[in-house]
Order: sequence, then C-alpha cells, then structure tokens
Amino acid sequence: MLALILSIIVISYNPAPGQFINVLPAVADDPAVAAQTNLDRGSLVSLGAVGGSLTAQFSEPIINSHDYDITVYGNAFENGSEPGIIFLSYDENGNGLADDIWYEVAGSEYEHTIHSYSITYYRPASDTSNIRYRDSEGNEGFIPRNTFHQQPYYPSWITEDAITYQGALLPSNINDVNGDGSLVHLESFDFGYADNAPNSDLTACSIKIDWAVDSLGNPANLPQVDFIRIQTGVLYTNASNIGELSTEVSAIHPTATLTSLDDITDNTIPEEFDAYTITGQFIGHYTIHDLPELKARLSILNCQLSILKGKSQTIKLMLK
Repeated sequence: MLALILSIIVISYNPAPGQFINVLPAVADDPAVAAQTNLDRGSLVSLGAVGGSLTAQFSEPIINSHDYDITVYGNAFENGSEPGIIFLSYDENGNGLADDIWYEVAGSEYEHTIHSYSITYYRPASDTSNIRYRDSEGNEGFIPRNTFHQQPYYPSWITEDAITYQGALLPSNINDVNGDGSLVHLESFDFGYADNAPNSDLTACSIKIDWAVDSLGNPANLPQVDFIRIQTGVLYTNASNIGELSTEVSAIHPTATLTSLDDITDNTIPEEFDAYTITGQFIGHYTIHDLPELKARLSILNCQLSILKGKSQTIKLMLK
C-alpha cells in the first residue's frame, strides 16, 4: 500500500492579534500542534494581522523544477484577497532545523515592498478592548473588535504585554470603492503570494522556487526547499466591515500536475492508493480495480484528478 501523509510539519505558529485568533485554530497548549491539527483536517489557520506567520517543514525536500513548485491554499475570493508573503529556506547545513538563511519570494509587488519591517502589538486593557499597534514606519492604530467574533483577539498563550514581529510589508491592495470605507475591495496582486487568489486557480496559488531572492534582491538559486514561512503582508483595519486584513492558510504542498480523467490508467497509478481532497481531507482507499468507480465519482462531482509526485515518487491523488 502506498503511504500518503500531509506534506508539511508545522514548526511554529506565531499569529498577530486578530478576529480569528484563538479560534482558527483554537489553542489549548502548543500553538504549532493546533495549527497542524487544523491543516490536517483541511481547515483554515489564520495568521492574524500583518506580521503574523506560520513556519513549516516539508516532509521531504521540494526540488527546484524551474517551474511551479509549491502551492499554498487559503480562502481568497474575488475582491477578497489577503496576501501573505512567502519565505523559503534550504537546509544547507543539513541539521534538519530551520536555522539557515530565509529567502523572500519576489512576487509581483517585490519592488514596492518594505523588506525590513517590524510591528508591535500591545495587550489590551480588557478582552473587549481594541488592540493598539505601532510599526517601524511610524504607523499607529488599533485592531478593532467587531460583533461577529467575541473571543479575545490577543493570542491567549502570549504572556508578554507587547509582542513584536519582524518581517516585510506589502503595499496596500485596498480599493475603497465609495471612499468612505463602506465598500472595500481587497484586490489580488499579479503573482507570488499566499491567500491571494481563489483555490480554483492552481497557477495563481503556486510559486516557483526560482522566484526566491536574497536580502539584496539577487536570485537565491536554491537547489531545493526544506522550509516555508508565510506571513500576513498587508496592514489594513476597518471597524465597519472586514476588521483587520489577515492571511489564512488551508494547505501547503508541492505543486500538483493536473491530469484529465482519460489519462488515468492502470499504468499511471500504483495498485493501491488513497484519495484526498486538495486540502488534505481523506476521500477513500482505492485499488486500480476501482478506477471506473473513482472516475464516475469524479465526473459526477465535476472534478479533475491531480497526481502529486514528490522526490521519492510517492503519489497523492487529489480532487481539484
């Protein structure tokens, strides 16, 4: 039987304050474990306001194919993009730890990004108070509470009265349609960010390792990637409708190759395999003898089948 496992292991989950914090995911003890549990279920993990991040290790290295290599899914929709900056790291020293250089993925807004950025959030006086912030660019303001989410917005496991995040800041993607904040479009960038496009667009949700650059903006020329970090990239709050802009993540995996149903034959899959949704939810166990049944089910669902091949030639079947 072919062993199929989630492609990532969450190392750290460091969200900034926000309206989904303490619920997406709910954290009992270890925030990384809570984030892993949500991703295993195909559920969302919120990174909170700008600066919040999730860091994960791939279960096997992602080799640079010089094409689309890594796919990150969130919950973006038309006029609902909450872009997250993606950083990559190669385990050059071979110790299995995320202690090597991190390289920013140079998406379409790289030239307009502040690459040395920090922001500090301050514990509110009460769980019903707004959360004050101040950043390295001189911006000050509040993460506003709303009536839809009543839980504390400050991460419950943080004991400090102030938390500072280091990272990068994207330009605004906000289109204030009426000019008064009553109708806001969160516009997508062209390419290179998490939670920036609907999950139905595989290419828009994927990045190339070749896009990674060093601190001077030069190509990193990474042979492979072992670690990935995703960070909420845009600073925006609006008390009247969306609250704060926060990147969400539902799945991270090597980019799949979409395959039509007609291309699925006894020779293209192993004798036994497990089928999962694109976000990692288990569909069922199949053998090559079950292909007609599987094809019929996919056809009814109007889905495509994608085959995901990793370094060790394992295969993961996913509904798209």
